[in-house]
Order: sequence, then structure tokens, then C-alpha cells
Amino acid sequence: MKKNIYSIILIEEIVKSIDEIAYSKNTNRSGLINQILADYLMFTTPEDNFRKIFEEIVKQVNEKIQIQPQRSVNTLAMKTVVFYKYNPTIKYFVEINLKDLQYSAEFRVSSRSQNSLLLLRLNGFFEFWIELESGHHENIIHDERNARFTRRFTNIVNHQNFAYRIGEYINTFDESLKLYFIGDNEKIKILYKNKME
Repeated sequence: MKKNIYSIILIEEIVKSIDEIAYSKNTNRSGLINQILADYLMFTTPEDNFRKIFEEIVKQVNEKIQIQPQRSVNTLAMKTVVFYKYNPTIKYFVEINLKDLQYSAEFRVSSRSQNSLLLLRLNGFFEFWIELESGHHENIIHDERNARFTRRFTNIVNHQNFAYRIGEYINTFDESLKLYFIGDNEKIKILYKNKME
């Protein structure tokens, strides 16, 4: 939805209170005022839809995936641990975007580790997963140099259906990643076939 700049006159004390609340909610003054007015008018904003999608995704993902504090209204951050030497943390992000009234999303995977062997194993898993996702290559970005993986989801029409779909995708991806690190690639193929095809 298109946003414009409007000039309004507000009492200084109200603005201070709004800024404090906005800061506590990880948003800004305009975002909070927009949400307050939308609530008052019973108007559904894109941010309301983002929130609903994320709430449904959180319900879907398994308990081994830890939900992180939300820093942005359109991004959900998570982390998981793989069983490899020092149990490194892998980060997952779901970012939802709205353009021309059409929703799309990205599922991103990365690690902050500088351990070259871990990054090599991660890249190996990403390549293995990309082979499984043979019909979706145009929606996948694999940054081998930084051991990062991105999967795009487009043409989101039904929010609840999408939330269920991406929740299932994350669960299957996470379980497959952990199986890969213990060397059970055949089980990954069976899991993918049962869940994703």
C-alpha cells in the first residue's frame, strides 16, 4: 500500500509519549501513529498481515527452533543448533515484502561462524538441498562464498495457507540439516518426498 507524507500538528507531550512507545515496540513514530489510526478505523494494514503470518509460522515450527526477538515488523528471526563439534548456531530469517498489493517472502539461512570446515559442510548441505528442490531453482540463491542460502516464495494469496507452507518448509529444512550433519542423506530424501512433494 502506498504511503505519503502528511503535515499534522500534534501536542509535544503526545509526540514524546508516542516516541517512547514506538521505541519499546521496535517501530518509529510514523509506524506507531499509522497503526493507532488503523486500529481506530478498524483498517487492516500490511503490518497486521505480517504479524498474523508470523504468529502462524511460530505455531508451526518445532520446539528445537528458537524464536528470536523481532527487530523489524516484516522479519522473523530464528536460530537452531547443529550437532557438529561445538554445536554451532545457524540463523534462519523469514522476511515478508509487499509490492503492488502482492506479497512475497524469503527464507534465509546463515551462520556467523568463521570455521572453514563448518562452512564447507553447510555449503555441501545447501547444494544437496538445491538438488532436492529441482523444480524451484529460479527461487533459490546460494552464496557459496559466505555459506548462505535464500529461498523465495512468491504469489502469496492466502496468508494462513502460506504460514502453514513455510512453517512446514522450515521444519523439513531444519530436520534435514541436522540429518545431513550426522550423515543420513537417504533419510533426508525420504523426509523431503513425504513433506515437500
